[in-house]
Amino acid sequence: MYKKRVTLKDIAEAAGVSSTTVSIIINGRSDVKIGKETKSRVLKAAEVLGYSITPPKKHHVSPIVCFIHENVVQDNIGTSFFSRVSTHLRTLCEKSDLGFLEFEYNESIRLQQYQTILTYQPVALVSYSAGFVTFHENQKNGIPLFYLQGERLPSGKNRTSSLFMVDDYRIGQLGAQHLFFQGYRSCGLIFPDSSARCIHQRLTSFKETFTSLGGEVANITFNIDDHTGLVKWFQQWDRTKFDSFYFFSDAMAVPAIRGLQLQQCPIPEEAAILGTDNLYWGQYIHPSLTTMDLHENVFAGRLYEEIKSIVQGGKFYPGEITIPVDLIQREST
Repeated sequence: MYKKRVTLKDIAEAAGVSSTTVSIIINGRSDVKIGKETKSRVLKAAEVLGYSITPPKKHHVSPIVCFIHENVVQDNIGTSFFSRVSTHLRTLCEKSDLGFLEFEYNESIRLQQYQTILTYQPVALVSYSAGFVTFHENQKNGIPLFYLQGERLPSGKNRTSSLFMVDDYRIGQLGAQHLFFQGYRSCGLIFPDSSARCIHQRLTSFKETFTSLGGEVANITFNIDDHTGLVKWFQQWDRTKFDSFYFFSDAMAVPAIRGLQLQQCPIPEEAAILGTDNLYWGQYIHPSLTTMDLHENVFAGRLYEEIKSIVQGGKFYPGEITIPVDLIQREST
């Protein structure tokens, strides 16, 4: 059944304002002052009505790739993965005359922000923001999107974006095998409380592998950003419990090392420490941190090849691509 397209007039009537006011708000104009309450009412009406933005007609410009981040500062505290992927992808794009722009997704002004992104006529979108991915997929405008480290869809549902993932299941396997064959037999798993795919796969595969080899594991849940809490917990840790620890991220492992050092616990003799994602500073702390190399350059390279194919006239086929990982052994194990 044909569905009538939502117009600015429809939004204006729903919000009780003029079409001109709606146009000013939707287009993000800053030269006209409009109150926050009015802006909020108009944007809410647009979302409720299902307003979708029509991409501008193509004209002859260099193709643009848009990379949409979550909160950049917060993300970089927890992991360097996405910033590294972005940097590698930017380098590849610029070497082949592909434009590259970055945005930080803002849920509160997403309609206006999306309008701004579309003015650049992107040939492809790249994002790890679940909120942005959902919003874009609901727009149904055909612009290819590559979703980084996202969630798989339930069986029977088809993707309209491509899911790019590191091999999180393999990460857990490698970690478990490494600790066990280094002689460790009991491991504390320091993970955030989340059902996210990457967390679940790393945790599940480590447990399965380590216990199948004859080791014992136990979950210890921490907020991924609770670095002070990690320092305090490990400063008071009972050394008779566990001989090793596996961390969801290097950013969680580093404060644990600090806590162990404060109680003068020798690493790795009494507590081996294994992280994930090769945070830059991990190689310079003492002892240097054993971790997982997620090959951000390979990840970006596969993204680039997919985007380049689209630029050259190839068809976009949504799907799933998994990037291999490797363990980097340093002093902490």
